[in-house]
Amino acid sequence: MNANNRYCRRIVSIIRCLFVFGPLVFAMQSGAVAQDRRADYYFRVVEKALEKTAADYPAYEFKRPPHMSHSRVIAEMEEGGSRDWGVFPFNPEFSKKLILIDIPIAKGILGYRVFLIRKDAQEKLRAVNTLDDLKALRLGSGQDWNITRVFRTAGFNLVTGASYDGLFEMLLNDRFDFFPRGVNEIIDEFDQRKDKFPDLAIDDAVLLYTPLPVFVYVAPGKPELAKRLRDGLERMRADGSFDELFIAEHGPLIERLRLKERKIFRIPNPAVAGLDVLDRKEFWFSVD
Repeated sequence: MNANNRYCRRIVSIIRCLFVFGPLVFAMQSGAVAQDRRADYYFRVVEKALEKTAADYPAYEFKRPPHMSHSRVIAEMEEGGSRDWGVFPFNPEFSKKLILIDIPIAKGILGYRVFLIRKDAQEKLRAVNTLDDLKALRLGSGQDWNITRVFRTAGFNLVTGASYDGLFEMLLNDRFDFFPRGVNEIIDEFDQRKDKFPDLAIDDAVLLYTPLPVFVYVAPGKPELAKRLRDGLERMRADGSFDELFIAEHGPLIERLRLKERKIFRIPNPAVAGLDVLDRKEFWFSVD
């Protein structure tokens, strides 16, 4: 009887959404910059999570508004504006304002850092044998980025820049020696700039790792969406589709960058200490 009642309530809810209100519209965050294609992968994962829960929740459609800055996206979500959900590296401050779904949507791949360098700096990187050797070189990073705090805490010789695009020019102008980029970022960034900057190269020797989960955050006024996405991501993990999407997107990048052949150095990320999901190995990529 209870099961029948739940089923009837579910059908009534779906009918009301379809014929009274129409499909739910979920507006997503765009990429960090206008040409950022990582958002396409996040979109596919979230769309699959919604598909996995289609029998239990109302119909939906996606809306992809124009690009805007992360700070504006957060404000829109807080205020019930044009964004219902976004994808960001873990930030404790975001978690106070938004609903956190603490499942690493990209299996922590952003925490594996390969370096953009000038071609003439390659021998310096090949000569690195210890973490202290690496810290003796100049590391470039964004002024306000979460991972910059990790580098600073770890004691790197840090040079920061306020402009994302400006960091590439700073590298080529010898303001710093290496620019750590996520495995899911570096190839696109290099391919988009290699003709303009012929001295730009991808280091072939070192891999730097810190735990850096990327999570879905949902607007505080959309708790039903947050529950649905969590349910869907857990179902994806259980049926293997979570890993299938990850490998389809990142497998070629992992091969091209030869991660297993690099010297790997690990540094802690104090911001994520204590997150329960760190112990759920099924949600993390490992190069080992």
